[in-house]
Amino acid sequence: MLFIDSIRIEVNRVHELIRQINSGMEPRTKGSQSRISEQQIKGLYDRFNSNQITGQDLLQGLSFFVPNEI
Repeated sequence: MLFIDSIRIEVNRVHELIRQINSGMEPRTKGSQSRISEQQIKGLYDRFNSNQITGQDLLQGLSFFVPNEI
């Protein structure tokens, strides 16, 4: 459930960003850690799409970006 909850939180963030842009507000700039995480996630998807890793490997790699709050 943590993974699904994290996806829901991210969807809500994107919707909020869209509302801000539509209202004329400038979106916040991302911090360096966010950019690094995005690059790492993109790298995982690129490797998956080029058949270098399996779906299980992709999900395992993505799991490192989900907070471990229990």
